[in-house]
Amino acid sequence: MEKKNFDFKLVDYDNLNELTEMFNLCFNLMPSENYFEWKFLHNPAGKAIGFVAYHEGEVAGFYGVIPEQFMVNGEKTLVYQSMDTMTHPKYQRQGLLTSLAKKTYEHLIEQDGEVFIIGFPGETSHPILVKKLGWKDIVLIDIIFLNQAAFKMKSLFRKTSNLSFEKIEKFDESFKSYFENKNYPVGRILRRYDENFLNWRVLSNPLFEYEVVKMSEAGDLVGFLVYALYEKKRCFIYHIDFAEDELYEKYLNSVCNYLFEENQSNFLYTFEPTQPLLAELFKKNWFIKNIFGKGPFSYKPPLTGFSNCEKIKNVDFFQKESYHIQPLLRDY
Repeated sequence: MEKKNFDFKLVDYDNLNELTEMFNLCFNLMPSENYFEWKFLHNPAGKAIGFVAYHEGEVAGFYGVIPEQFMVNGEKTLVYQSMDTMTHPKYQRQGLLTSLAKKTYEHLIEQDGEVFIIGFPGETSHPILVKKLGWKDIVLIDIIFLNQAAFKMKSLFRKTSNLSFEKIEKFDESFKSYFENKNYPVGRILRRYDENFLNWRVLSNPLFEYEVVKMSEAGDLVGFLVYALYEKKRCFIYHIDFAEDELYEKYLNSVCNYLFEENQSNFLYTFEPTQPLLAELFKKNWFIKNIFGKGPFSYKPPLTGFSNCEKIKNVDFFQKESYHIQPLLRDY
């Protein structure tokens, strides 16, 4: 195959829709007119950073990252997430991903010094990131799932809680103190959530639709839930959040019961937690894994990382136990 010459430029914020055709070809999804503006410009943590490759004026590839606020060892910390990696089908096998990614990392290191990037790469980009760009697998995430029939049978003798559920269309001022009073554990890497980020990431998302539920007890806000329904009445839990860690044990059964009853779901499924105590709690609530390596719920999405440092705020960046992982951690 003849090697083509490409021009590489920082992404042009004034001409983001030039990425639309390539996005559709790569992901088989047609983004709305405001998708790139939403994702690249409106993120409360800052604008996306990336490079576009051109061949004779035609868009050939894109690689970029979005900034995100994390809490690491109890401190607010900037972490980037790799996203929307694209190579036009006409220009595949030209080494574009490698070239675009290297330019992005060089730019970030020059800008920030220490750089930390996470990603949930697809099957095509994953081996390139690991073998050619120095990324490391943090964990291959197991999918855990719960069958409705098994849940009903095993819940016959469980006490019901006084937890109430209310679907919402906005994270309003009532969530402000909830997030301000949130306790973040030492020695851990967690996404920092607040009402501004969630209104942007979840409720203003032009590509995907989510259901958001406010959870209260005796009128007091104690948590929130993000989920989506997919084919075959399967309910994907994107995020469960409680004000205090001990509330997971108190209320997880009630959350599952709500999701089954509200949506008539056949299955609930989500990522297996990387924290042992939380993983054990899901197991106690009868979530299981597909142990056969094929069929429903068998795919293991990788969480990978890139950095020019081994530790972030004295926490091992590449150790899976450092992370609190739920599906909403992904950029989509």
